[in-house]
Amino acid sequence: MFEDGSAGCRGKMSYAHFSRLIRDGYLMAPEDHLSELENALRQSESGTLKKSSDGRRIIVSGIFPPPDALCTIIEEAGMRVSGNDVATQARSYSYIPQETDDPVAYYADFYQNHHPCTTLLYSSDKRLKMLTELIEKRKARGLIFIGEKFCEYEYLEFPFVIKTLEQKNIATLQLEIAADDDDNVEALRTRVETFSELIR
Repeated sequence: MFEDGSAGCRGKMSYAHFSRLIRDGYLMAPEDHLSELENALRQSESGTLKKSSDGRRIIVSGIFPPPDALCTIIEEAGMRVSGNDVATQARSYSYIPQETDDPVAYYADFYQNHHPCTTLLYSSDKRLKMLTELIEKRKARGLIFIGEKFCEYEYLEFPFVIKTLEQKNIATLQLEIAADDDDNVEALRTRVETFSELIR
């Protein structure tokens, strides 16, 4: 839905709305979530949803999606999320195996071809290549990493990611948010705005 050619990537839906839509589906019956997704697509095509800004393109990364308030701050700072590398978003739905009556074959296929993720150590060697390809494909100027406190997998990898992206003139911003920090992200506004100016 947020990939190339989709409503989100074409700017017909803000990342804040897309992120909330995907997150709300975690607690819905699949058929209810499918109905919500189809309704959002119809609204995006008709122009009744808030569109994404035309700002500087960035990628967001992390395990959990940014809190709604942080998505709003990112967009208000003049940036446009043109792709995501979030474990509970793009990393989870980027590869869907063919339907089969054999659950073992389904899950073997799913994990063998899973989007590279720091939580799946066997896939970690492919992550940096995939991430740089995503940045190039979406013509992003920067990467905002939203780290969960004490999530060692992501933090151990990030210094290497920063070094590699800096060599490609891609700016990075590392933010750390605890699970209960949703109401305190306003304190991050200055850092986000400064980053937006940096990639101008």
